Amino acid sequence: MWKDLGYPVGNVDGDYGDQTQIAVALFYEAIHHQERSYVSPSMYQRLFASDAPAYDMYMPLQKGDKGMRVKYMQMMLKKNGYDPGGTDGIYGEQTIKAIAQFQIEIGYEPQGEEVPGEYASRELMQNLLGPTTVPITTNVSTDTDL
Repeated sequence: MWKDLGYPVGNVDGDYGDQTQIAVALFYEAIHHQERSYVSPSMYQRLFASDAPAYDMYMPLQKGDKGMRVKYMQMMLKKNGYDPGGTDGIYGEQTIKAIAQFQIEIGYEPQGEEVPGEYASRELMQNLLGPTTVPITTNVSTDTDL
């Protein structure tokens, strides 16, 4: 189910490894629910609901954004040799520097008043995260009583 919704679970092998933990955290964020390190019964129910939110792994991010999406981007920057500082989930100065370096590497030219590194466009995210064959639309419910 995770993979069908676009969450980056890696290989579906029955192992609750690092990639599964990332997918769980991203799903908790998508349903606006307090993150846990496990799949709660209410989260499991939402996962198999007809309105379960898909994950758009290429959603643009920008300076000041916070959360698991930023943390995942930071992890991928680090994996690809760019230093975002820590993987704290905050799009701050070190992440800006890492994104600016990555932009140079892929030949990205900032548009208009855009400051290098302060905006991770859809194109940049595609270059950083690679291709996908899963849906990239979002359908996030705002239910908070889970």
